[in-house]
Amino acid sequence: MFNEKYSHGNKFNYDSSKNEFISLKDYTSKFPDVKTIIVRGLFTYEGKKGMRCALVTDGYNVNLPEHLLKDVSSIMATPDEVAAINDGKCGFAISSYEDTKYGNGLCYSGSFCDV
Repeated sequence: MFNEKYSHGNKFNYDSSKNEFISLKDYTSKFPDVKTIIVRGLFTYEGKKGMRCALVTDGYNVNLPEHLLKDVSSIMATPDEVAAINDGKCGFAISSYEDTKYGNGLCYSGSFCDV
């Protein structure tokens, strides 16, 4: 029970140590035809502006928007969901929106989904 929830070891099978870090916006620009990213792992880290999150996919660690931190943390704390990622059953469906509130233009987000 505590091992799964509080272990700080690697929960995911995919080795992301050689992955390139990339923003979701840059990933989308580099792979414009990809609408759903296969999730190989997730992690959180302390950034310049506080806690951040990223997803791991083939060859890339993709930085995600701050508002997805709760989702990422919840997935990482749920053994069945970690197992589903290790089995290749989790995707991240990319979406975009126009940020008129802060003037950031076209922004990218998404949601976790079954694949």
